[in-house]
Amino acid sequence: MQCQTVGTFKAIVAMKKKVTIHDISRILGIDSSTVSRALNNSPRVKQKTKNLVLNKALELGYWRNSLASNLRTNKTNTLGVIVPRISCHFFSSAIAGIEESAYEAGYSVVICQSLDSLAREQQIVHTLLGNRVDGILVSISMETKTFGHFDAYLNQGCPIVFFDRPCDFRGLPNVIIDDEEACYLATGHLISLGCKYLVHFSGPQTLELYRRRLNGFVKALNKKKHPVLPTQIMESRLMREDGITNAKKLLKLSKVDGVVSANDT
Repeated sequence: MQCQTVGTFKAIVAMKKKVTIHDISRILGIDSSTVSRALNNSPRVKQKTKNLVLNKALELGYWRNSLASNLRTNKTNTLGVIVPRISCHFFSSAIAGIEESAYEAGYSVVICQSLDSLAREQQIVHTLLGNRVDGILVSISMETKTFGHFDAYLNQGCPIVFFDRPCDFRGLPNVIIDDEEACYLATGHLISLGCKYLVHFSGPQTLELYRRRLNGFVKALNKKKHPVLPTQIMESRLMREDGITNAKKLLKLSKVDGVVSANDT
């Protein structure tokens, strides 16, 4: 009876034994380094081999100890992305592109939203630092006027890229469009349609993005020698409720025949 119990215990232990990369390597007859690269979605491994390895890993119940791997390599193959609002069409489109490019390079993506709050953005950066992400892509919040919360991350030698909302901080790269030219062209288009009195729904002038778009609006009006009056510029946080508020103001201006808005919302 005792021998039977011991045998059963050994069988259970054998069943519970953690599957390793070397087990997958031995079963498939593939070098263990190739198995490791396949499990890490390395571009150096053909997709056919990746599929073979991943299917066998799932079949055997293999799970990767990311924490141990990260400690060994000091690399997580993870990127942090901070956006104001995921629900915004522009940012959801940007996230799709970021995730696709990251995946092709063997990286995962952690998506965070600041909801245009500086305090929330600061907490997110602190959390991403604690999780040792390999890089951060960030579109700053509307409240962000100082950037000291990024220092701790940069001091670890890790990269940050700003996008959409330009940020002049420690010479870091920005991925942006020419916002001034874009708004200049949009305003010019309405003028070409015969509009004489345009209004600009502008975002907070604390952000370079919205200053540039306002400059484009004014530049187009000046070119056509149209006067720019204070009532033609309505600054807000560009939320849905701000659009309603600005529309009510607009209805009180009888001459308005066109609107250039700094965002879709």
